[in-house]
Amino acid sequence: MVRKCHSCGETKGLKAIEAIDCDIHKNEYGNYGWHKSAICKNCFFDECACEMDGHLASECLTDESCNNHTKTIQYYNNWNGFDYHWKTKGESG
Repeated sequence: MVRKCHSCGETKGLKAIEAIDCDIHKNEYGNYGWHKSAICKNCFFDECACEMDGHLASECLTDESCNNHTKTIQYYNNWNGFDYHWKTKGESG
């Protein structure tokens, strides 16, 4: 089975994410359903599809005061240097 970006259907350069399952509405505890999915670079940054610790990745990229600013800059500038599981390619384990 080929992995596809959950937002646009792209099949290359994907990374693993936990995405809100749009088919599951809030449960009795006020939580949404989540599922493992994949996302491409464009959707990760441009579609505002991903949150990192409560912020949209696109916001983390531009907000220098954000705790994830440096990490998102690395992801943006070296997207293909990370494998599907967000490890630097060549990293052991």
